[in-house]
Amino acid sequence: MIRISTLTIFLLMLLGLPLMSQVDQVSIGASYTQQAYYKISTGEVTQVPNDAWDISFSSAGIQDGGVFINESASLTETPLKVFLSTETDWATAITDLSPFVDSMVLYNPEVSWTQGAFNSIRNPNMPFDYGWGNYNPMSNSVQGDKIFVIQKRDESYIKFQIQQLIGEDYTFRYADLDGSNEVSYTISKNLSEGVSLVYFSFETGDMVDMPTDYDLIFHRYTTPLADDDGVFIPYNVTGVLLAPNTEAAIADGVDPATVMESDYTDQYTDSLKVIGHDWKIFDFVSDWMIDENRAQFVRTSEGDVYKIVFFDYEGAMTGTTTLEKTLVGTSSTIDQSIEELGLSIYPNPSTDFITIEGQQDDIRVFIYDSSSSLIQTENITQSSQKINLQDYQSGMYYILIQGKDYITSQPLIITK
Repeated sequence: MIRISTLTIFLLMLLGLPLMSQVDQVSIGASYTQQAYYKISTGEVTQVPNDAWDISFSSAGIQDGGVFINESASLTETPLKVFLSTETDWATAITDLSPFVDSMVLYNPEVSWTQGAFNSIRNPNMPFDYGWGNYNPMSNSVQGDKIFVIQKRDESYIKFQIQQLIGEDYTFRYADLDGSNEVSYTISKNLSEGVSLVYFSFETGDMVDMPTDYDLIFHRYTTPLADDDGVFIPYNVTGVLLAPNTEAAIADGVDPATVMESDYTDQYTDSLKVIGHDWKIFDFVSDWMIDENRAQFVRTSEGDVYKIVFFDYEGAMTGTTTLEKTLVGTSSTIDQSIEELGLSIYPNPSTDFITIEGQQDDIRVFIYDSSSSLIQTENITQSSQKINLQDYQSGMYYILIQGKDYITSQPLIITK
């Protein structure tokens, strides 16, 4: 992670300098066949096929019990669907499929990573109700009391039950609707590894390794949208969800180039779909159009803050989103000194020249006056190079250096 001094951050935020701005592209594939896990600081994108996993279990803490269905599907795929069965006896075969229609599908609320589709039927006034089961204070466990039916991607059906959650272990079972081919499985929260979700595939019958170091997820999911009559209906959208332990604030109706994060510090939320899908709209004449008066501020789990501005979306042709990211704040409170980086700037105080010495790679140098106005920029390509200061009056200045993987700064005094 880039470590940036307090002085450096002050200069960057005060000036709105695009020094830390970079353009990244995130693709979920043509026809949206992938999920993309995006790390803002590095620009790394990890693509995972939509069908890599089927259900996931929250693993944020000892008391959470969120269970999610994988709603992602391409334009040509049938998504997984989960229904609540009226049957309460696991031993009884399920023969009537008429209740399992689209209007009865349970969806992930996309509000937090501790509330999934299997929790969506919980009574919010009952603190011990987890939806799929109820907490038993005597046994200190959640005991499953619901049976679900899952329609798989090939449109076949299985029944499914989370039997219990004891300590860190979820135990669940699934079978054909008549009870044949039953499988029982126990999956651990894996709290010691700091993993927020653990994943399972019905096709492999085992856990699935998924990305853990990411900030945003680009994929398709289901969300309620209002029709022309104001009635909300579930709709498949392509959008962005926050990773666990990530927050975001939305700046609407602004100039993304000049908007200040400091105006939105009280608006951060960890609601998963705060960024969502509506930063773009489909125009039948112009194809996909980006909301040009919007910016997203994202606070990562490391505490760094980025401004994210979307400026292109290619739709189903490539599934590619193009965005600009700008680091506007950092959690680091440790100043990186020039000396720590093996650099030296001398003389300081100076009269007419300074020499920058010791750099291993090409660097950029920015000099600011006491009002934080940028007055000089230099590209340094030699291990020792002079910078001319003859035209400047006596006073306090600041020098900021950008290297390959760092930014640092220090005061500069000029005396005549």
